[in-house]
Amino acid sequence: MTFFLPLTPRSCASAVIHRLIYGRWPRRGFLAVKRGKVCLVGRQCDLLEMTLMDEPKTCKLVTDFCKKHTHGTFLDLGAHVGAYAIPIAKLGLKVIAVEPSPDTFKSLAHNAQLNNVNSNIVLVNAAAWDYDGTAKLYLSRLGGHGDSLLKGHSLSNGWVEVQTKSLSTLLDEVGELDIAKIDIERGELRVLKQAGDKVNRVSTWIIEVSDVTKRDIWNLMREQGFECRIIERLLGTKGTYNMLCTRHSS
Repeated sequence: MTFFLPLTPRSCASAVIHRLIYGRWPRRGFLAVKRGKVCLVGRQCDLLEMTLMDEPKTCKLVTDFCKKHTHGTFLDLGAHVGAYAIPIAKLGLKVIAVEPSPDTFKSLAHNAQLNNVNSNIVLVNAAAWDYDGTAKLYLSRLGGHGDSLLKGHSLSNGWVEVQTKSLSTLLDEVGELDIAKIDIERGELRVLKQAGDKVNRVSTWIIEVSDVTKRDIWNLMREQGFECRIIERLLGTKGTYNMLCTRHSS
């Protein structure tokens, strides 16, 4: 069961009114969300991402997979406040959670401590990208989940400079992985292309794709020997999906 608890004077009702008037959730004000044995704290604009109500099939698939691989390793690119990373660490897997936004990363770190999973999780405050260095992270007016390295992806609310790490670098640091999820606001194709055949170090990929990137990512992963299928269209979107890519057995 999931429930919501306002943690600041800004109430849930005022957040809804803000959404109706301005077309976006407020970036200030915090909520606690309880999912099973996991409690997550985040901003009101992060509500959908904390509950995963927009991708129930993906949530179930990842959870079922991780329950069968409790000694495995999970890489979460675009970990946000930990909606996947924290429950999976709670199952006993080793988790590498990569999140670039400074504010969102603070919530991620708080949630790891709150749920007592620090021994199972490695937190990386950086953006998965196609080079190692720094880049501008454009802050979305729609909330933390829309922050992107691509300036034109969403209405910008300013920017902050963040560290970047290529997928090649991350995979070299981590080694073999059982499962990885990548959701980096339309940057998935650039990141996967950069890694080349190193994507094969991960047996199972969950990739967020759009109508624009779906075909190219599908072809890229098929060329690397993965079987691919669309899991679901994310609720509330017109052309955003989660794709499952599974490496062929040798």
